[in-house]
Parts: sequence; C-alpha cells; structure tokens
Amino acid sequence: MRISTQLKALGLAKVLSYLERDPDANLPKLKEWLERFMERRLPPHYQQLFHSAMSDPSNNWYQLIRRSYEDTDPAVRKKLFENFVIHGQLLDWPDRAVAGDWLEQGAPWAALIDPSFPCAQDCQGCGSAIFGVRPELGFDSLDQEIAARKAKGTHLFLFSGLDPLSREQEVIALCNKHTDCVFAAITPPESVSEQLAQDMLRVRNLFPAIRVDREVDLVTARRAAALLREYDRDEAGEVSIFQVREALQGLQNDQRYYGSFYHQVDGQMVRHDKVHNLFGYNMTRAAAEGFEQIDPDKRFLLFSRSSYIGMHRYGGIWTGDNKSWWSHILLNLQMMPSLNMCGFLYAGADLGGFGDNITRDLLLRWLALGVFTPLMRNHSAIDTRDQECYRFEQVEDFRHVIGVRYRLLPYLYSEYMKAALSGDLYFKPLAFEYPEDSFTPQVEDQLMLGGEVMIAPVYTQNAKGRYVYLPEEMLFVKFMPDGSIHEEKLSPGHHYVEIALNEVPLFIRAGRCIPVAEGAESVAELRTDSLVLLGYPGAEYLLYDDDGIHKDYEDPANKKLLRKTS
Repeated sequence: MRISTQLKALGLAKVLSYLERDPDANLPKLKEWLERFMERRLPPHYQQLFHSAMSDPSNNWYQLIRRSYEDTDPAVRKKLFENFVIHGQLLDWPDRAVAGDWLEQGAPWAALIDPSFPCAQDCQGCGSAIFGVRPELGFDSLDQEIAARKAKGTHLFLFSGLDPLSREQEVIALCNKHTDCVFAAITPPESVSEQLAQDMLRVRNLFPAIRVDREVDLVTARRAAALLREYDRDEAGEVSIFQVREALQGLQNDQRYYGSFYHQVDGQMVRHDKVHNLFGYNMTRAAAEGFEQIDPDKRFLLFSRSSYIGMHRYGGIWTGDNKSWWSHILLNLQMMPSLNMCGFLYAGADLGGFGDNITRDLLLRWLALGVFTPLMRNHSAIDTRDQECYRFEQVEDFRHVIGVRYRLLPYLYSEYMKAALSGDLYFKPLAFEYPEDSFTPQVEDQLMLGGEVMIAPVYTQNAKGRYVYLPEEMLFVKFMPDGSIHEEKLSPGHHYVEIALNEVPLFIRAGRCIPVAEGAESVAELRTDSLVLLGYPGAEYLLYDDDGIHKDYEDPANKKLLRKTS
C-alpha cells in the first residue's frame, strides 16, 4: 500500500473517531474527505447525489447514516466503515483502474453470489459469469471466488438466492476469513435466527438485507429458466426431466415469472410475457387443424381457458378461475358481451365458482344465468366444497333449472348459430339494441340475448327478486318449478320483479316470440317437431336447426319460419 494511501486511510479513521463523539457536528468532515478522494473518480451527477446525502439532514441517505450511529453496535459500525469506505471504496480504486475503466467496464464495485445454487445464467456482476457452473458451492469454491474478486478490487459481496443463509456455517466462515470485506445476505426475515444474530455481532462484517416482498419466487423462476436451457443443451443425459419438473413446480399461473423466460424465435430472443397467451391459442389451433385433416366434414367442439384474439376461429373459451362469490355472477354476466365482441361466441364460466366454497342458494342463482350461456358447466377446484347439484337438499330444484336449459335449447342454439354465421353477437348490451334510450348505457346487469330475449339474473344474496329496466314493453316470463310458465306484460320503465330461487326468468320483447321444447334428459331426446311458441300473438320466429355435426350451414332445410297464432 502506498504511503499516501495509508495516510488517507488513517485520516478517514480519525474522522470516524470524531463521528463517534458527535455525528451531527463531524459528519461534514467525513463528507469533505470523501469528496476529495472521489473527485475525478465519480461523474458530476454522482458527486451531487453524494453531496446531498452527506449534507442535507432531510435526505433519506443522511437519515440512514445518522440512524446507523444510534441503532448499530459500535464495533459493527466501525468494521463496516473500515471495510466498505476504506477497503471497499478507497484502497481498491487503483486495483480497479488496472482492471480497466471501472466506471464503464472495469471490475464491479460489488459482486453477487448465490451460495445455495450453482446458477448458469451468466448475469453481469455475478460469480457464475467468471467461474462458470460448478456441481456444488462449498466453502473452498466460494473462498476462491471471493479471493479472486478482491484481487480485482471488489470488497462488497451480496449473498442472494432462494435462501443464502441456508449455508449459514459457510457464510460465517467466509466472513471470519475475509475480515476486510463487507457481506450482505439478501434473505427473508424468518432466516435470521438468534444464533445467526449472535454470529453477525461476532464477525461484524455480515448484515442481513431483509426481503419484504416475494422476489424469492423470481429467483426460483430464474433458476428454472437456467435449468431448462441446460436441459435443452444436454446430450449426455446429465439433466433429468424430473429435475426440470421439480424446478418448475409452483411457477404456474403467476405473471411475475413470465418475464424470466425467453423463447428463441427466428434467431431472436422473445420474452415469455410478451407471447404467453399465444401458447393457448396455438394449442387450440393445432388441435382444430388436426381434426380438420382427420375429418374435414365434421365439426369438433374445442374450448380452452388460455387463449388470444383470433382463437375463436378454432374453439371457444371459459372465463378462468373464478370464485364462489355473489359478485362473480355479475362478473360472469358482464364478461359475456365483451368476449362476444372479441369473436368468442362459445363462452361460459365455471358455474358456482371454481375457488372457495359454494352455497345452495348461490349455485341455484348462478345456474339460472348459466341456462343461457353457450357453455353451461358446473366446475370447481379440489379442496373446495363438492358442488354437484345432487350434493344439496331439494335436488328437484336443480333438476328443474337444468331442465329449463333443455327446453330453451332450440332457441339458444338457433340464435347462437345465426350470430356465428352472420358475424353478429349472441349477447349484447342493452344500448346496442336501444341506442336512442339515454338510460340503457348505464344498465350493466341485464343483457340482450339474440333478437328476442332480455335476461336479468338475480346476483344478490338473500334477495327475493331484483329491479329491472325495460326500454320497451316486454313479456316477463318465469319457468316455474311445477313445469308451468308464468307470463306477465310489463310496461316500459323500472320494475321490481320477484324471482324465487327455483325459478328461471327471462323477458321477451314486444312483438316477438321464441320456441320452447318439451323437457328432455339429453339433446338427442329433444323433439323440435312439437315446439311451442312463447311470446306475442302474431309474432314470427326464424328457427335455425341442423344436425350439430356437419358443416352444411347453407342447406335451406336448416331454416324454418314459425308463427305464433294465439
């Protein structure tokens, strides 16, 4: 060490002793010394930041330095100052200069080391970038890495990873050996045990950087990405598929991880979060194109939870992992026209909710909406309450609601196919049909279905009914549990209508009618030759009906004009 450097170090140590006596009065002395040493070494904007941090009492960095004198053990504080300020910042600058212009491309001021995992990502500033992948990270390999870094002028080391303090003994031993370095362990708070706290006070150069968020999971994702790359390049079978599966465990369904994976496309690296939904799109597309080759004359029903704009050409979609919440009935209703406007006509939700526990009344109300959605499916997650209809008392109420679905299928299928073949919507907001009505844009809990029907499900717990808004006169229809149909004409305006848990309501527009079939237990048993028209006398309805299998959509036999005579 040069004599001038030794004198500077002694001077800084002297300043530290003054700081111990009176931090507020003597902190400017430390600032003056450091500004002299850093002149010509730091860009002007860094110098300005340093000046503010050391001279402005309201500055957060000033407060942090000030608090360190109040809250930190004096011996630890002295060690931190010596290692970080003198060894790590003053004495290593000549070594960094030898390595290159350290402000641009020389040795880093700090090194990142994961003592618990031999990563292969080669991130800038990380030990793996220099030392490569090792089968394990024991004391000797970590010691060699730190020694090599010190030779290049780096004295600050950050232990990161899933839980760097899982290697607590090795970390403490490294701190004991490299007493001229500062070590920080980026760790969750639960990893700081009483014994570790005592060890930190003893070695004086190890500090916990408490992690208060979930960044630990991002580390897991990065490790999985590195292992996947190794698996892709592995020709000797050294990386097992079981290792990959274990690394990927728990990474599903969380958007935070998607930015850690990349795909190589036409020679370019594409980040996964930019193309995530294309996987579901291409999965459904591949299946649809495969079926098209296998049997081009038939239709195949495909639907997926994961999708993207344009996938409606190949299949439908369901709305994902909802909850058994009353508010999600309304959310289900509101999502339908939005999906329709994106091209997805075949759509529906997990009726009853996928997550959380269902109740009898919530399931009945939700099924009364599901009667009208193209996909009608009761679906729930494991470890939730079983929600098949037969699990509840008075199962005949559920049988009745599902039976209404079959009775309305001729109309529902007809309107679905007409919308699909004409490029129209199956579900529409009221304002689409009544653009001149100033109130309809505010109505978000009622929908038009096809050209004849409006639906307004009950989505509030313990409600005996609900308020509805009618832009015109409509026929209020309720399918009653005894098989009868209640009909009542209502004038335009606001109304409160009573709807029991085991009733299915709908509204038929003035001058319109809809076909209704007799009850059946399967689509194959439905009879379309004995349909009853429900609605206004004299109204006509154009019924579309095909075999549901083939693609002869333009066959004139598929269309039939029905008239309600009475």
